Parts: sequence; structure tokens; C-alpha cells
Amino acid sequence: MEGTFLEDQSFEKDATKGAKDAKNKGNKDKYAVREEEIQPIVYKTLESPEDYEEYRFGVTAADGLKSRNQAWNKLRYIMTEIWADMGFRTIKNAEFWVTFLILCMTCWVSRFTHYIGQWFFLKGQGVAVQNFEAVKLTIDLDYATDTDLVVEVGVIMVGVLF
Repeated sequence: MEGTFLEDQSFEKDATKGAKDAKNKGNKDKYAVREEEIQPIVYKTLESPEDYEEYRFGVTAADGLKSRNQAWNKLRYIMTEIWADMGFRTIKNAEFWVTFLILCMTCWVSRFTHYIGQWFFLKGQGVAVQNFEAVKLTIDLDYATDTDLVVEVGVIMVGVLF
């Protein structure tokens, strides 16, 4: 560790002196640095399953996003890929309609389990449930309105959990 600071200072002085000398000699480079040829990066083609084991997806660089525009570009890329993977590009295709039907059914089942969870909670609390009816797009759950605040908050919390 002895002399490290002084050696760093002398290196900086030598580098700036070399840069000034190169500039004065008519060199058009801004800094006097030895020129190295930049080699392009050549990636190996993935041909076998073993090659794919080392492959990892990457949407952002390791240092993160640099600007809002770059973040927007990444989000647009991800949305475009999801749109393409779901088969939404060709509406006339049967794959699109099957995917759309499955999406609608999944949303309905999600709502149904939400209300089933609330119904179980109300039955567990001993609250009288007057109506639980599944209609086309909605589900009606009617129960007594003269409940405690704890039961009302519990119904809300259980609905969120389901």
C-alpha cells in the first residue's frame, strides 16, 4: 500500500502529458490512448437442448433502466409479446376465441370464489344469508344488514383474500 497515492498521481500526470503531446503533434484524437480495434461480439447459435440450458431471458440490462423512454419501450415490448403469445393478432383464428373464452371463464370463476368465500365467512359468523344466486355475469349475495362492524370488515377482508 506504500506509495499507491503518489503512483496514481504520477500516472495521471503521465497520461495528461501524453495526451497534450499527442495533440500538439497533430494527432486528431482527443486523448492520447493507443487505438485498439473493436471486435464485434459473436454469439453461438443455439442448436441443441443443452445449448438452451445456459440461455436466460433478459429484458433489462444489469444496471437498470436509464430513462422513462427506455422503461416505456420495455413495457411495450412485454405487452407486445404477451399479445402475440395469447394469439390475439388474428381475431379470425379459432385460437383467439378459445383463449378469449378461457379468459372470460377465469374471470367469472374468480368472482364466484370471491363470493363463496364471503358466504362461508358469513355462515361461520352465524349471519343469516337470505340470497346467494349466480346470475349470468354477477352473483347476488344478500345478508342481514344489522351486523357488527367486525363482521362487515371481515366480509371485506375475506372477499379480498378469495
